[in-house]
Amino acid sequence: DRSVNSYILDEPECSDLKSLILALVQEYGNMLGYDYEGYRFGQSWLSYKHPGQHHTQHTHPNSLISGVLYFGQSEQKTPAIRFHKTYGGHQVSYLMPKQVMNKKDLKYAWNHFDIDFSPGLLLLFPSYLSHSVPLNKTETVRCSLAFNSVPKVGFGDEGELTELKF
Repeated sequence: DRSVNSYILDEPECSDLKSLILALVQEYGNMLGYDYEGYRFGQSWLSYKHPGQHHTQHTHPNSLISGVLYFGQSEQKTPAIRFHKTYGGHQVSYLMPKQVMNKKDLKYAWNHFDIDFSPGLLLLFPSYLSHSVPLNKTETVRCSLAFNSVPKVGFGDEGELTELKF
């Protein structure tokens, strides 16, 4: 389930939270090497995953940086989001490596990894990163505020004919 309002962070009562998150989005964009002065939200919405619900693997097109803020009650070791490694792509050849059967000690060799639900946790990630919401196997509703952000003035590159101005 998700909120009918898909612009939650534009509500007046969210102005402080909006400012805080946008400052963190700016820092994260800088860490990624993005050259933009300021970001704004595209859409923002509340999401509720009741026991037995999940969300399939997806990305967030028409966005540059996406994020999710978890709130509400939690239960031990409840996966809230799963990030997926993407192999290949459009017009790309790739090799699937033979992998070790016991991956316990291979910290960076993953096909997917889960991040557990933790109230107050804010995750930021590139919008192209494939992710899903695992099945809620608890008796508790998992609650989150999700959002997409874009640079204030637009993005892309004029010389590459990919520029989009707002």
